[in-house]
Amino acid sequence: MGEFALASLHHDRCRRSGWNDSGHVSGAPSSMPTLSNASQMLVLSFPGRPGQWAMMVTNPALEAIPIRPAGDGWAVSLRPLTDVGLKAAELEIGAAAAVPGATAAAGAGSATVTMTVLPFDSYTAPAGAPELRLAREQGGLVWGVSYALHPANLTDAAMGAEMKSGRLIAGWVALGRD
Repeated sequence: MGEFALASLHHDRCRRSGWNDSGHVSGAPSSMPTLSNASQMLVLSFPGRPGQWAMMVTNPALEAIPIRPAGDGWAVSLRPLTDVGLKAAELEIGAAAAVPGATAAAGAGSATVTMTVLPFDSYTAPAGAPELRLAREQGGLVWGVSYALHPANLTDAAMGAEMKSGRLIAGWVALGRD
């Protein structure tokens, strides 16, 4: 897996500031830090492509980012997610670009992507009728992941900037069998 670290933000009472090389985290059980995630469903159109697609955008850790050594410092690492098939490049839709080990579910009022990647293995977003209809008709959804976006506050400009920068990676996740 290589060398990596997790940079996280916490209240001082939850975890003291400082570099921890040991891999051991201590604290009172009631004050242990937690990571939260957020996801949002939307209908997406790709320039130059017909039709619309159901897309779930996820930030897997709102208060933390995985980092890796880069030159004299550290850089955000998307490697655990790119290792399983999410891509920053031009996105293909459908089975040819499917993310191995991921399945989606379109339930009543929500969509869920289940992955085998840390920090969480399942991400759920509220979904309206248009998103759920598209996901069911197409047999899946586009799953986009970014540590820089808060899915609850998405704007077209922010999404476009993240997609162009390569900081939003994505892949096709097929609906699992009911």
